[in-house]
Amino acid sequence: MQIARAIELYVSEHPRAADTAEGVRSWWIGATCDSLEDVQQALDHLVASGRLTFTVLPDGAAIYSRVSEPRRGDSH
Repeated sequence: MQIARAIELYVSEHPRAADTAEGVRSWWIGATCDSLEDVQQALDHLVASGRLTFTVLPDGAAIYSRVSEPRRGDSH
């Protein structure tokens, strides 16, 4: 899945990045030719596989970001 690879590359280069599906589409992969539905499917796949996480804001928007790695010394 090319979109998922592009998203993973972006978060590996920008580990603190966080954005909505539309922001991911516009800014992270810069692929205006990819449909928002295709981007959402890639995001859902990455979340399901544990490579991304998301937070739902009070307005209902989902913000996607890289899964944080545990700090050294953390047992969780």
